[in-house]
Amino acid sequence: MSPSPRPRPRPSRARRTALAALAAVVAAACGPQPAPGPAGPERRPYNVLLISLDDLRPDLGCLGDARAATPNLDALASAGVVFGRAYCQIPLCSPSRLSILSGLRPETLGVFDQAGTLRGAAPDAVTLPQHFRANGWVTQAVGKVFHGGHDDPASWSLPNAWQESLPEPDDEEGGPQREVAGIPGARSGPDRDTSVWRALDSDRGLRDREACDAARAALRELRDERFFLAVGFARPHIPWVVPAGAYDAHPLEAIPDPVVPGPPEGAAAFALHGFRELRRFADVPDTGPVPAAKARELARAYAACVTYVDGLVGELVAELEALGLRDDTVVVVWSDHGVHLGEQGMWTKQTLFEASLRVPLVVSWPDARGGGVCDALVETVDLYPTLADLCGLPAAAGLDGRSFAPLLADPGRRWKRGAFSVLLRYAPGFGVVRGASVTDGRVRYVEWSQDGRVVAEELYDLEGPRPESENLVRTGGAAGRLVDARRLLAGGPAAAGP
Repeated sequence: MSPSPRPRPRPSRARRTALAALAAVVAAACGPQPAPGPAGPERRPYNVLLISLDDLRPDLGCLGDARAATPNLDALASAGVVFGRAYCQIPLCSPSRLSILSGLRPETLGVFDQAGTLRGAAPDAVTLPQHFRANGWVTQAVGKVFHGGHDDPASWSLPNAWQESLPEPDDEEGGPQREVAGIPGARSGPDRDTSVWRALDSDRGLRDREACDAARAALRELRDERFFLAVGFARPHIPWVVPAGAYDAHPLEAIPDPVVPGPPEGAAAFALHGFRELRRFADVPDTGPVPAAKARELARAYAACVTYVDGLVGELVAELEALGLRDDTVVVVWSDHGVHLGEQGMWTKQTLFEASLRVPLVVSWPDARGGGVCDALVETVDLYPTLADLCGLPAAAGLDGRSFAPLLADPGRRWKRGAFSVLLRYAPGFGVVRGASVTDGRVRYVEWSQDGRVVAEELYDLEGPRPESENLVRTGGAAGRLVDARRLLAGGPAAAGP
């Protein structure tokens, strides 16, 4: 689909408000009117700056990590709300992004891997940016918003402002080589990189620097429009290559060891994997655990990447302020999933443990009074209806998510009883198994099944000094919690909702 012509300059605020109200009336008249939304912040046609970070764990100062160096994300959180218990619906890049941007769970879409596409699975789905576009917003992406090679032209008024060098869906192996190619100080071997952990003299040539510059330019272009701008940064996804200055706040000796450094006692075989995504690098052993010294080096590089991308987020917010747009824009920072940094003896994502499923989610809006940390359970599939709610749009039909706008006004109110995630795993000699998981914030329950038959169960305590260190189903101590967890998973998201 060819991009739409650039809209005319934005009219006065009074006229924009009237037009937005008229658009809402027309949209409501064209379909079934949703039930009135719950009380929350003021609703009006805000701009939206939606910032996605790839593989970001909730290792932020605003979430209590004393070792974090994330001043910009912390400042954004202090001006709004940061969710301490936000969970993705599937711990894999493409299907997670499709879920977030469609407002549909992976089970609804039927997409569980990197190859599935939105339009192949749900050709009539209305995405989050598409919904805003249909209601009069100018929508544009910069960088990796949908997964590389899976962009959705129907979602955008304007073409992606910067998307060069993003790996194709089947090019996870080639992505790092593309990233370091041609960058001074980063050497790349013919097969596998041997220096991707080296700090650079500058970020010249890094995709995130180019994406940030393009996003700032896009903000200047869109300043006279009512816009929805989605910006996708690659960090802190591997390769962990950033300027040397990002390491300064993370002395090697200050990097902690994981609390649970090995596989949990009694864990199901399906729960574990060999973290092939990390092993493709020549300075990581092909088998066995990562040596302690290398593990600390990698964890430090990850922390440096988080600090680096925090600075880019700060640049975007500063650009909003310089353009006089901060008081008219909702800013959201989210991650598609987390990663292991040695927890449970694993690295990267694709597990149903907390390290892989729990993500940071920061929402800042113009009339916020600084709600601080919200510990209510929320899910990334809820982001779509929440943004529509905040901006005064009628809810799109058929979404799986639920607006958490009421939590922005009252972070302490009662909310969901469970957050749900899913993962398909190929087990050699066994075949494809499906992992379905739920957490109530105190325990995590996982049910592994094949052809509808349960083949393994796991129940992990999340509140003790060594969370997720033993499968209580096998080691005992589950007591009545297992019955409650089974019931919560069987009831599904609808029964666990607010």
